[in-house]
Amino acid sequence: MFKKSLTFTAVAALAAFSAGKAEAAGYQLNDYSVTGLGRSYAGAGVAGDDYSALAYNPAGMFSNQKSGMQAGITVVQQRGTVKGAGSFPGESGKDLIRVYSPLPNFFTQMAVNDKFMLGFGVYTPYGLASDYGDDFFASQEGITTDLRIFDTNLSVAYKITDTLSFGAGLIYRYVRGKVTGQLKGLGRMNEYEYDLDNWDWYGNYGFMWEPEKDTRIGISYRPTRHHKVTGKLMVEGNLPLLAVATGTYDAYSTQILPEQMILSGFTKKGDFGYSFTARWSRWSRFRKFSLYAPAHPGILAEKTVPYQWKDTWTFAVGTDWYYNEKWTYRAGLSYDKSPATNGLFRTTRIPDQSRYWASLGFTYNFDKKSRIDVAYAHLFMRTYRAHNGAAGGPGTADVKYDAQANILGVQYQYDF
Repeated sequence: MFKKSLTFTAVAALAAFSAGKAEAAGYQLNDYSVTGLGRSYAGAGVAGDDYSALAYNPAGMFSNQKSGMQAGITVVQQRGTVKGAGSFPGESGKDLIRVYSPLPNFFTQMAVNDKFMLGFGVYTPYGLASDYGDDFFASQEGITTDLRIFDTNLSVAYKITDTLSFGAGLIYRYVRGKVTGQLKGLGRMNEYEYDLDNWDWYGNYGFMWEPEKDTRIGISYRPTRHHKVTGKLMVEGNLPLLAVATGTYDAYSTQILPEQMILSGFTKKGDFGYSFTARWSRWSRFRKFSLYAPAHPGILAEKTVPYQWKDTWTFAVGTDWYYNEKWTYRAGLSYDKSPATNGLFRTTRIPDQSRYWASLGFTYNFDKKSRIDVAYAHLFMRTYRAHNGAAGGPGTADVKYDAQANILGVQYQYDF
């Protein structure tokens, strides 16, 4: 049974962090802000109504020129079905998708003076967790794929002029991956597991321009990064073939994360705020996914799956209604294009699909220093297929997904 849907669009996992694949294109996650969730993340980094800006655009810390902190959690629910046939002759089936994945975050920032801001955040920018269970009909294509990426971000922003700010973040990133599957033949079976992890440094930076009060435009950039992870390959079973030999072997892989540019804007007119975001992700760098165990004598010495992903754009628009001093209401729409534009190269490990967002949210101010944010989004996806490579080739499958997703978040903010 499909236990956890491909929630790997950024960090997460089910224990402490868990991402939901239906959330953002590829294995990217956006869920750093419940306030932002209420408008489908339009105005990301420059809206100025919470402390998450440093994760999107560190210069945007000046959009909220206060010191404070926030803690939030979003829960991704996916529902639907997965059915079809795997690459092993005669294996087919249908399973339910029932997934609940929590994604927490924490941010704080301090206004040092009129020119400097310091910020700190812990969140999950990428992640993936799929676990179909040992009885999955396409188990040769993969059972578990669990990618968790945790960012610890220390950021600084400097006001260059009265209207222009620059920010940069230094990120200490933890990457952990677990990949399992089965190999079948001669009426017997072997199971394999790659368990890999590593720490690495990363960064992001951006600019924000505020030509007039309550009107802001920001642009930020995340460079590409190749994160090498190392660990072990473990193989168990009773399949008597050297090509799938049992034992434990040193293993490694390289996780390629794409360049990303985010352009966001926000303006307030009377009782309403209007925001937009356009995000470009260079997923075309992700051409294949490979796992290596050089000492293994057979096919697991190098296990490669083609992806052939394309660059993507995400667009979002949102509005806020500042109803009174206690209540603010918001709504948003977004289109998030998948990099897996060709079903032949969509895989059961990352069964990504384009999605439309519709979201609602509100902020309630307890007093001048503390507030709570609540938001909900529904993600619409068309039915789609995964084939794991060129049609008819070795290791291919024909798997059909029919799923939708809901996201619910709650967040608490406190101004120092």
